[in-house]
Amino acid sequence: MVLMAQLLGWGMWAAGSGEQQEEGSFRSFLSLREVLSRRFAEVGPDELVDMVRTELTSSMEYLCLADSEQLARAARLGPSELTAPEIGELLLCAHLEMSIDQLERSVHVDRSGVEMGWSAR
Repeated sequence: MVLMAQLLGWGMWAAGSGEQQEEGSFRSFLSLREVLSRRFAEVGPDELVDMVRTELTSSMEYLCLADSEQLARAARLGPSELTAPEIGELLLCAHLEMSIDQLERSVHVDRSGVEMGWSAR
């Protein structure tokens, strides 16, 4: 979640500021995922929550303070060009999907759909 929050903030800033016009920087940021994941595994839950809160607050502040030109500026992400708000929407939806997947994995369900119990994750 920390990585997603960081990517959200960085992606919106990079598109809105005009610093990111090519997909390469997004890919570079994502390639750090493995290294960052190991680092985050060593951090306690309270600190991780604080990190996510800080990143999301920063992203909200950017969206509130950015002017209309910054919000309309697009950056290439895959085959698409996305604005800062569109990147934010995309990443928030991805975050929601990841959370739902995690919740579904934490509940054991047999083929008939009967709940078998919670896992201890």
